[in-house]
Amino acid sequence: MSQVHCRKTGYAQVPPLALTVTHVFLQYIEQLDHQGFSGNLSDMLALALDIDLDLETSGNFEKKQVCIENMKMKVLMIPPEHRPGVAPLLKQMAALT
Repeated sequence: MSQVHCRKTGYAQVPPLALTVTHVFLQYIEQLDHQGFSGNLSDMLALALDIDLDLETSGNFEKKQVCIENMKMKVLMIPPEHRPGVAPLLKQMAALT
């Protein structure tokens, strides 16, 4: 997805709309588990290794204070200039639910 050859430049240059689309998917994934917890991947893995990962004992997540409680989504954070480009995707995703 990079607009430049990464081997030549040493970095990727991603179109801003692609980052917005990625963010929309992340928001939807979090919404699927709106009663669960989120956090930095390294913290979540360390937490999973330290405890018995039983979703019934979610209090362990709060005690470690490395995770935050997921919340129901009220709006999608989409920059105004990207809304026309993302609209077809949102329509297709809404049809799935």
